[in-house]
Amino acid sequence: MTRKIASVTVLLFLTILLSGCPFQGATEEEPIQQEAEAPDAIDYIEESALEIMAHADVIYLLTEGDELLAKVLQREMTAENDGQGDDDNGDEQESEDSPSPEEIWITIDEAIASIHEQWDDLKHQLIEENISPGELKPFEETLDNLTLLSAQRKYFETLIAANQLTEYLPRFMLPFAEDVTATAYKLKFHIRNVILTAANGDYSEAQSSVDFLKDQSQTLFDDLEEEDAQETARELETSIDNLETALDKQSLELIKVKATVAMGNVVNALDELE
Repeated sequence: MTRKIASVTVLLFLTILLSGCPFQGATEEEPIQQEAEAPDAIDYIEESALEIMAHADVIYLLTEGDELLAKVLQREMTAENDGQGDDDNGDEQESEDSPSPEEIWITIDEAIASIHEQWDDLKHQLIEENISPGELKPFEETLDNLTLLSAQRKYFETLIAANQLTEYLPRFMLPFAEDVTATAYKLKFHIRNVILTAANGDYSEAQSSVDFLKDQSQTLFDDLEEEDAQETARELETSIDNLETALDKQSLELIKVKATVAMGNVVNALDELE
C-alpha cells in the first residue's frame, strides 16, 4: 500500500511539473535568410501529450495496482533539472488530497481540448512550410481517436494514443529544427512505445521499436563523437542494448527500468548537442 501511495505521489508530482547570435558580414544587398522559428504549438502539444500520459498512468496505477510510464516520463522531464522534491514526504496527506479518477479524466479531457485548439493554429503553419495535408492526416486521426478513447474512459488505450501523437511531431519539427532534435524526439517516442507494447503483450511490435532505436540512434552517436562526447554516446548505446536484452527476457518490470535509463541518456545526449 505504501508503494502504491508513493507511486501516486510521483505521478502527481510529474503532472504538476508538466502544467510550461547575429551573422557576420551581412549587408543590405545580401541579406542572410534566417531559419524559421519553430512554432510554440509543437512544444505545447508534446507537453500536453506527456501530461495526458502521466494522468492516464495515475488511473492505470489506481486500477491495476502498478504504473507503466511514470518513471520514464519523470526521467524525460526532470533529467536536466537537479532539484526535485522528496517524493516520500507527506504520503498520507497526498493520498487524502489525491483527485478521484473522474477528476483526473476531466483534466485529461481539458488537455485534449487544448491540443485541438493548438492544432488548428499549427496546421496552417505547417502547410505554409510545405508539409502536405496527407502528412497531417494521421495526426488528426490520432487526436480524434484519443478524444473518443478519453470520453470512453479507456485508460490504457488513452496512454497508447497520447504517445502516438508524439510520433508525428518530429516530422513537423523538420522545417524548423536540426535533424538531431527531431531524431531525439523519435527515440523518446519509441522508448515509451517499448513499454506500452510490451505491457500489451505485443513483443514483436516492441522489438520493432528497439530496432528503430538501434538504427536511428546512430545519428546521435556520430554527432556526439563530433562534439567529443564519446562517453555520452557509449552510455546511450549501452542502454539501448540493455533495453533489448530486457525485452528478450519479456520482463515488463525490467523493461521499465532499462527504458528509464535509456530515456535519461537520450535527454543527456540532446543536452550535449543543443
